[in-house]
Amino acid sequence: MGANANLVLKPIQGKWGSLFFLGGAGIGYDSGGGRVEEIGDQHLGGILQAGVGVYYNLGKRLALRVEYRLCHISEPFKSDKGLNSHNALLGISF
Repeated sequence: MGANANLVLKPIQGKWGSLFFLGGAGIGYDSGGGRVEEIGDQHLGGILQAGVGVYYNLGKRLALRVEYRLCHISEPFKSDKGLNSHNALLGISF
């Protein structure tokens, strides 16, 4: 369970679509047992995200979205290594 907010900046826009950059932060809570050594033993995790992508217009209010996103998760109140994940996303935005 958690919440995350991302800001999207579209510096290059055209009839074909747009290039975008995103950045965001959030917080997550896991009520399960278990321990993840890289983020300590807390159930609370801070999440940072950064990415880049392209919207390719398919029609009115419909676009193909391709993006790369780096997510970093770590314990927000202690120093730890944290976990990084690299994500490639493909989808439809409307």
